Amino acid sequence: MPSESSFCPKCGKQLGETNIPHTTKARSKWWFLLPIFFHIIGGVIAYFVIRDDDPKLAKNCLWLGIIISGIEVAFMAAFWIPLSSMPHMGWDGFMLYL
Repeated sequence: MPSESSFCPKCGKQLGETNIPHTTKARSKWWFLLPIFFHIIGGVIAYFVIRDDDPKLAKNCLWLGIIISGIEVAFMAAFWIPLSSMPHMGWDGFMLYL
C-alpha cells in the first residue's frame, strides 16, 4: 500500500477520522398512537418525524402502521365483500326505511 494513502487497509475508514458514536434521543412511547389511529399514514408520519432521534422507535411505528393496515384490509376482504355480495344481507338490511 502506498504511503500517501489515507485509508485503513482493514476497515476502509479514512485515517485520522474519529469515531463519533450516534446517540439516540429518547422519544415518548406516545408516538405509537399515531399509527394506531391513522394506520400506514400515521406510521409514515411518525417515521419521518422521529427517525433521526430514535431510529428503532421510528421503524417500529412504521411497521405497526403497515401491520394494522394489513389487518384492516384482511377484515374488509373477509366481511365486507361477502356481505355486499349476498342479496338482502348487505348494509341495506341494517337501514331503516321511513
